Amino acid sequence: MNILFLTPYITDFTAYDLWVRPLGLMQLAAWVKSRTDCDVYWLNPLDRYAGPAGREATGDGRGHFHRVVIHKPECFRSIPRNYARYGWPLETFNSRLAALPRIDLICMTTLMTYWVEGARFTLDLVRSCFPQATTVVGGILPTLMPIESRREIRADHHVSGRGEACLLKLIEQGGGHVRPPSQALPADPGEFLSTADPAYPLLTSRGCPMHCSYCASRLLNPDFSERAVADVIDEVRFASRSRQHFVFFDDALLIHKEYRFLPLARLAAELGLKLHTPNGLHVREIDRVTAVALKAAGTQTLRLSLETTAGDIGTRGSSKVDAAAMRNAVEALFSAGFSPADLETYVLWGLPGQSIASVHATLDFVETLGIIPRLADYSPVPGTADFMRLQKTGRLKRPGNPLQTNKLYHLFRTCAYSALEMEAVRNRCREIAASVRQD
Repeated sequence: MNILFLTPYITDFTAYDLWVRPLGLMQLAAWVKSRTDCDVYWLNPLDRYAGPAGREATGDGRGHFHRVVIHKPECFRSIPRNYARYGWPLETFNSRLAALPRIDLICMTTLMTYWVEGARFTLDLVRSCFPQATTVVGGILPTLMPIESRREIRADHHVSGRGEACLLKLIEQGGGHVRPPSQALPADPGEFLSTADPAYPLLTSRGCPMHCSYCASRLLNPDFSERAVADVIDEVRFASRSRQHFVFFDDALLIHKEYRFLPLARLAAELGLKLHTPNGLHVREIDRVTAVALKAAGTQTLRLSLETTAGDIGTRGSSKVDAAAMRNAVEALFSAGFSPADLETYVLWGLPGQSIASVHATLDFVETLGIIPRLADYSPVPGTADFMRLQKTGRLKRPGNPLQTNKLYHLFRTCAYSALEMEAVRNRCREIAASVRQD
């Protein structure tokens, strides 16, 4: 039985490869390979290192996707931005598709609800090549918007949450052999990364114990669970034979840091690795010991989760950060040897009820800290308290439209900010960042 694991193209106004690695799909493909006798195939048009030769095959793993401007969906007509498809040129994708043997089962993930156009486009291309194959769609879209997923994407099965049980059933129905757990072979998600890719995605926990009103972490992973640190250490030691950059995908990396992150930091220092934390760290967890460990571990991308200093907004979240905690964390990181230009913090804007004045107040605070602000555009995440609040007020439709969860759709169509106000905020962020880097 031949199974294809598929990552779809991105369709959006902007997209950048900030370590976009489909880790969940990689783990699932490795698990199927270890537990069954199926032949597993892999197709990921977002993998810049497996695309056209010479496409940024060095560095730390970040870079620009190949981009083609495409027709803008009707609901985006008034947004003054180009809409594009991001990923390999179509001739590259089609040639890789043509080189595959007959495929019996297609398993496609989805990465964002509002990238639905890219998911539909990709699956239609593959279905036209293998019309007899059974198709399964999983990931973010069917988990957060199951009705809309079935409406928007033609597939035989739409899987919410984890997909192992569904795949095993389909494999057995298709005549594949499933090994009992005791006979499972070693599973290596890293084998689905291109050998030229310098970055290794790492997950030490699933979910988050916080209850932020705008975040879907608890919807995607209802229970916060942590991997045994010994298993993570073994994975890092094995992956470090071929890669130096490790990117943490955790939502709550520093929770219980004494027995999870700090042992990994010591290992990273021992092996001379370079660490990246693009998801943002909980600043309440950064004390002097943690700051020293982050520095010694070779942390190169260190992003903090400030998000907003507005009290009326913060009370709807988890109170995971306040001004004092942020100052203490930044001071600890400076004492550990990080420079101002090393530190970036997310500033979340566009939240329901968040005024433009409160955004500037947050930027005022970041400027006093002397670090770099990085705007995080709020996008309404289905199932969250904020999303339901927007539906209740009529600013988002019922039933949902995945495209209307796009961050720029929200900023331009449902948010109260004017175009001039938005441009002023973006310019101010750039000015603060430039000033920090020059000092």
